[in-house]
Amino acid sequence: MKNLENILDRYVKEAMQKKKSYVRNSNLRTVIENICRNIRNKAPIRFILSCCAAKIDNNEFDIRKPYTKIEGEDSYSGRRYDDTHIMNIIDKYNIGTVKKIV
Repeated sequence: MKNLENILDRYVKEAMQKKKSYVRNSNLRTVIENICRNIRNKAPIRFILSCCAAKIDNNEFDIRKPYTKIEGEDSYSGRRYDDTHIMNIIDKYNIGTVKKIV
């Protein structure tokens, strides 16, 4: 898992420095930005980052499956990724206030 933390750290640094987006589809990028910029609800940022972290950690995971109900080898605990990795990244980079990170 330490490798996952290094990968997430590298992606966040790169996105922040270069104002780079990893979402190629501009319509989808706009939808994600609008959801994540909602100052009343920070949960979407954590959810999206947790799904991405799970997929980076294990490409076999199906991020469309339920976030907390683990059934089968291709499901995962999004809460575990959120608590273990994402909160560290959010705190370290103050992502809740970053202007553009998607």
